[in-house]
Amino acid sequence: MQLRGSDKEAGIRQIRQTIKERTRHLNEEAKIQEAADQQLHQSLLEELASQQASAAKKEDTNEKESVQSADTRLMRTGWCSIL
Repeated sequence: MQLRGSDKEAGIRQIRQTIKERTRHLNEEAKIQEAADQQLHQSLLEELASQQASAAKKEDTNEKESVQSADTRLMRTGWCSIL
């Protein structure tokens, strides 16, 4: 069975239209996915910054406690009067 010229052209137009629609749909999905990826990336950066801040605060607190503990030991042993 052979298609007439107008039937072939109509078929080709339909295929092109389908390709355009699918391409548009895929581009929309890609934009949505990119936005979701950016949001996830931003969220991960914020979480990392929060964890780093928490770790720095804990380290600072531990350092202060260590200095206070050393001062206390010095006072108990009488070394404070020498310093």
